[in-house]
Amino acid sequence: AHQGRIVDTAGDGAFVVFPTVTQAARAMVGAQEKISEVNSQRPRDHQLEVRQGIHWGPALTDGVLVTGDSVNLCARINSTGKTTEIRLSRSAFLELEKDLRLRCEGLPPAKLKGIAEPVELVRLSWLDLSKFPTRVRLRESGEIHQLPQQDTISFGRLREQNGVVANDIVLALPDRVVTQQISRWHFELRRKGSSYVVRSVTDGFTDVDGK
Repeated sequence: AHQGRIVDTAGDGAFVVFPTVTQAARAMVGAQEKISEVNSQRPRDHQLEVRQGIHWGPALTDGVLVTGDSVNLCARINSTGKTTEIRLSRSAFLELEKDLRLRCEGLPPAKLKGIAEPVELVRLSWLDLSKFPTRVRLRESGEIHQLPQQDTISFGRLREQNGVVANDIVLALPDRVVTQQISRWHFELRRKGSSYVVRSVTDGFTDVDGK
């Protein structure tokens, strides 16, 4: 749909080339949206999470294979990202159309393997932040939590179980006795289409935005 071409696949990754950075970015945003849509139908431990990187620069090609320093740099940029992130080099950012530039935020310069100087990077948000919140405030305690970039975000009293993280957002109150009345696993936020939906995982009462 965006005139991209798969050059190579290795392991669990793919190397793809596009005529323009904007086409690459729109393809990657579309891929993340599609993955999120499919994940909404899957248990959390069966959900797919990927990271993506974009670089713009000269390359060597015979019309099929594509090689050169730009390819290696793009792979390094991709490896710095967290799952569900789309990261770009500064040269790629400067090639973006305006509407996509406005969805980018700068990141601290990164030291990449095999690159002498730190590399300037930006992160492209593929979520519509007018529909998907990035933080949540617990009314009772006043705590503000940053929401992780995941298709399913769990809330509950239990911090960990058998050494494994149990909930992404731990619910606690100043009164320890009352805290024990909160369910160990209370509810989930799940991305579904163009919004989050709340899914209860307990019989306990949950009040979200008055509902």
